[in-house]
Amino acid sequence: MQQVVLTLVSGNASWWKSRKYRKETARRLRMLKRAGWKLASFERLASRGVDTRRRTAYHFTRSSADAWISNGFQTPSASAAEGWGKGERDGEGRALS
Repeated sequence: MQQVVLTLVSGNASWWKSRKYRKETARRLRMLKRAGWKLASFERLASRGVDTRRRTAYHFTRSSADAWISNGFQTPSASAAEGWGKGERDGEGRALS
């Protein structure tokens, strides 16, 4: 099982900056979800001095089987059948020159 901690800016004292940061954070979290990561927990971090940004630490987990699939690896039968009929690609999808 793989684990990772990602710290993102998730808000601000200003409403329009907060909206911007929430949108960016949501986009990154969606990308991680599509890559096979699952949100285990999150924690809001304390502010640092006069900085008005709010930070959140997100804890993600992923099983090693999910990592194999999300890195673009397929079962041998699927990858072999993928190149049939094209004639100009090798077994890994790269064009032959």
